[in-house]
Amino acid sequence: MRSIITICCLVGLAAAVLTAGQGDAQSVPPTGPAVAGTWQLQYSHPHAEATMRGVRMLNNQVGYAVGGSDWYPGNGGAFGIILKTTNGGATWTEQAHPATGWLHGLDCLDADTCWAAGQYGYILRTTNGGTTWALSQTPDYGGWLYSVGIVTPNTILLGGTQGEVFRSTNGGASWRLVDVDGGPGGVVMWDFACFDGSTCYAAANGAKLYQSFDGGLSWSFHFATGADNTAIHCLSSSQCWMAGATASHGTVYYSANAGGTSPWDQQTRKSDKKFFGVTVLANGVGWAAGGEGTDPNYAGALAYTENGQDWDSIAAPAGSKEFWDIELTDEFHGWLVSHDGSIYSYVPAATPTPTATDTPTITPTPTATPTPPPRPRRLARRRPPGRRRPRPLSPPRPPLRRRPHPPRRHRPHPHAHPHGDAIADANRHPNPKTLLFPDHLALTRRASPQFVGAYPCGRPLAVAHLRSPTRAGARPCPYRDGHR
Repeated sequence: MRSIITICCLVGLAAAVLTAGQGDAQSVPPTGPAVAGTWQLQYSHPHAEATMRGVRMLNNQVGYAVGGSDWYPGNGGAFGIILKTTNGGATWTEQAHPATGWLHGLDCLDADTCWAAGQYGYILRTTNGGTTWALSQTPDYGGWLYSVGIVTPNTILLGGTQGEVFRSTNGGASWRLVDVDGGPGGVVMWDFACFDGSTCYAAANGAKLYQSFDGGLSWSFHFATGADNTAIHCLSSSQCWMAGATASHGTVYYSANAGGTSPWDQQTRKSDKKFFGVTVLANGVGWAAGGEGTDPNYAGALAYTENGQDWDSIAAPAGSKEFWDIELTDEFHGWLVSHDGSIYSYVPAATPTPTATDTPTITPTPTATPTPPPRPRRLARRRPPGRRRPRPLSPPRPPLRRRPHPPRRHRPHPHAHPHGDAIADANRHPNPKTLLFPDHLALTRRASPQFVGAYPCGRPLAVAHLRSPTRAGARPCPYRDGHR
C-alpha cells in the first residue's frame, strides 16, 4: 500500500513539473528575424523640393535612380531627375535629359538600355548607358505615368492613371494605348511584373490585380486583395509577392500560383503603415518599404522577412521620409529612395575578425618498438671422445731475415796455441779430411770451425767424445778478447 502511494505522488509531481514547463514556454514571446546590417544615407539631392521615386540596380555597382519635383511644385517649378552610379552608390552623377516633370517609372534591359516615365506622359530612353536620353511622348496623353515593364527587348509597357496601359513593339519608337480599366474614377497602374515574353501582372489601386498572357495586348481582372496594390515582385510566373495599403494598415500578399484561380494569402498586416515597394530574394530574404503617419508628413517605414513568410517591422533610419521604391541585388546589398530626395544603402554588419587560436601541437604517439624474440639457445655439439678440436690455421710467418753479422777480425787469444792460425787455415779448407788440433790428433769427423783453433780457456778439448758442442766439452769461455 505504501509503495502505491509513493508511485502516485511521483506521477503527480512529474505532471506538475511538465505543466509548469509548458506554461513557461508559452510565456516566452517569439523572436523576430535578426537583421545584422543597417540602412545608411548615401545621397541627398541639393534641391529643397526634390523627391526620389524609382531605383534599378543592374549589379552591385551599376544602377539608376529617377525622381523630380514634388507633386505640386512651388516656386522652383516642375523638373525631373536621373542619377547613375558605377560604384555601388558611393557617388551618384546627375544626367542631362529633356523631361520637365518628375519621373516615377524606371526599368532597364541592361546597363546601357533603360526606360523612364513620369509626369505629363514623358517617356525617356537611353541606349548608351545614360550618356543621352531621347524623349518620346505618348500620343494625345497628358496624364501621369507611374510604371515601366519590359516584356521583351522590343515590347515595352507603360502604366498610368485612369487604368491605361501603353504598349510598344519597336523598343519605344511608337506606342499604342490599351484601355484596361478606363473611364472616370479609373485605377492607377502602379507596377508591372513580366515573364517568359508573354505573362505579365499589373498591380493597381482599388484592390485590383490584372494579368495578361499575350505580352500586354489584352488584360483581365484577376484578384481583389482588399487594399490598394502599389507594388508587385515575382521570382517566377507563379511565385509572387504584392504590397499595398489601406487607410489604416499596410499589407503583403503572397501566391505560389499567381496565374491560377486560388486566392492570394495575406502574410502581414502592419497598422499605420503603407507599403509602396517590395522585393524578395530566392533565399527568402526580403524587404517591404513605405511610410507611416499622416499625409504629407509620412516617415519612412520598413518590414523585413528572412523566409519569405514572416514579416517584422524594422526601425527606419532616423529622419527619413516615406520610401517609394526598394531594390536588392543580394541579401547584403540594397538601396532605398525616399520622398525627400535621399538614397539609402544597406550596410551589412562587419564580420568580426576571428581571434587566432593557438593550435595545440600534436604530440606524436611513440611507436612501440617490437621486442625481438629470444634467440633459441644453440646446443653445443658433443665431440666424439678422443677427438681434439682442430686449431685454426694461422697465417704463415714471414721468413726471419737476419742481419748479416760483420766478419769478426780474428784476434789471437793471449794463451792461444802458437800454431793456432795454421790449424784454423787448415780447418777452413773446402773439403777437409781431417781436423788438426794442437796435440796433432787426427779427427775423421767433420767439425764446426768454431771448435777448431785455440784451446778454450787454455784447456784441450776432449774431441774423442765430440757429438755436439756440449758433449765435446766446448763451453764458452768467460774470458774474451784478452780480458779476464
